[in-house]
Amino acid sequence: MTLHLSKQIVATRINRIKRYLTLSMTLAFLSEVVGFNTWGDVILGTIIIAIWAGYYALLFRSLKKILYSFLTFLAVGIVLNTFFVISKTTNQDYLSSIIYFVNLLVFIVIAFNMNRPIFYPKINWTEYDFRHRKDKRVNIKINDEEVVGARLYDKRRGEAALLCFQELNIDDEYEILDENETLLLKARVLSQRKALLGRPVAHGIKII
Repeated sequence: MTLHLSKQIVATRINRIKRYLTLSMTLAFLSEVVGFNTWGDVILGTIIIAIWAGYYALLFRSLKKILYSFLTFLAVGIVLNTFFVISKTTNQDYLSSIIYFVNLLVFIVIAFNMNRPIFYPKINWTEYDFRHRKDKRVNIKINDEEVVGARLYDKRRGEAALLCFQELNIDDEYEILDENETLLLKARVLSQRKALLGRPVAHGIKII
């Protein structure tokens, strides 16, 4: 399920993440190159660089469509960089160890910036079942005459996610009402992820 994003988000946050990934890839390659001392190091390092290249190709591909696999690849990257920091330090290759540590910090920054409701709302499969919902029932004011029901969940860091069967326009602002149709908050739609047939559309919103 491809995520559709506001052009503003693509121009700012996503492009910033791409720059972080480019920096991270450069650090990963550099950490191997600085360890070249013998032909054996060159051969092994070249193999590792090739593996890194394939890994980053998958990262960029999953980021392009904001797939959930991007978070999985990030987690793998954090584990790999942690492993290499320990391994290089143990082998007293301190320069490579420092570069891998910096790369680890870059991965953590990327994960922090991407772990947001507008990209990856936290939702369990049980929340699609009305018997197990823990989110808040709300109403969305489309215009002066139309109000539609929705669910508000994963509210954090000034953002949240809305589940509703009506597709909301990206970059438009809406009033979110409680069950008594009292104003709860105002929000701007920044993302939209269409679900399977018969399931509501997930919208990422910025609370304003």
